[in-house]
Amino acid sequence: MLITDKLAGLYGWSSAAALGKQIRIDSSRFTVVGVLKDFHPVTVFEPAPYIAMRLSRENQYRYLLIRARPRDLAAVHEKVRAAWKALYPPKPFNAFYQNEVKEMAYETTASIATVFSWFGLVSILLTATGLFAIAALLGCLAGLALTRLLIDMIFKINSGVGLDSLVWAVLLLFIIAAFTSGIKVWEAIS
Repeated sequence: MLITDKLAGLYGWSSAAALGKQIRIDSSRFTVVGVLKDFHPVTVFEPAPYIAMRLSRENQYRYLLIRARPRDLAAVHEKVRAAWKALYPPKPFNAFYQNEVKEMAYETTASIATVFSWFGLVSILLTATGLFAIAALLGCLAGLALTRLLIDMIFKINSGVGLDSLVWAVLLLFIIAAFTSGIKVWEAIS
């Protein structure tokens, strides 16, 4: 039986110490003849599972794992395809490389990152819109307060109020006009 490092660790064995040990699965005992590095058989989004592989009958083959040097991958792939077609002509040959699993995971992660980036952008825009609405509301309330102040000052001036109140009222009118003009200029240039 072949096991992964993770499964050997579950039993408290190092990779070297696992060789020759017995593992009981259901009512059968198996001898560990090799320890594989941990790998992700389907997806990398979950932790590598505990894996134990045993030799099965030819009519029960489901997977074939092959380790080859990178420079020999294409040749090994073609030899395995030819052998598969000779042994199992009606069954499709579904081979994949371990790095294809990682590439698929990377593409999925990149897609998820793109979606979350758009969500982030929409959130920022909605927040800015909300802040703009709050600022507009505060501006309206401030305008109402200033208008009431000016009207009160004008009526006080008409009723014989001193020169200092008149100066403050005119100065306040100029500040409001400058602020309004500044906002319009800022909107025009941005």
